Amino acid sequence: MSLSEKIDGTSASGRMSLTMMIAFNQLERDLVSERTKAALQYLRNQGKISGTIPFGSKLDSDGKSLVPDAAELAARNVPTKTGGKWSSGSIFRILQNRPLKLAAL
Repeated sequence: MSLSEKIDGTSASGRMSLTMMIAFNQLERDLVSERTKAALQYLRNQGKISGTIPFGSKLDSDGKSLVPDAAELAARNVPTKTGGKWSSGSIFRILQNRPLKLAAL
């Protein structure tokens, strides 16, 4: 039952009307998705946007290249809990709150 359009979904013509409205809604969603993807691809081709900059890198002054970027903890020579150096994997595990699995002895 649709209150705003006063369509009775229990009748054959009402179900057909609702089905058509749903189909047009899905068509519009698909068109928006296609236009968005095309616009993002165009911008990528122009070099205006790209994906996420990975941990341990930063965007170079040219605006296109990635250059190494030491983590703040590594730059300050702060050791890990075990005295080692920071890595993307150790920081990822901290962020995911997953403990390290110890190797079998």
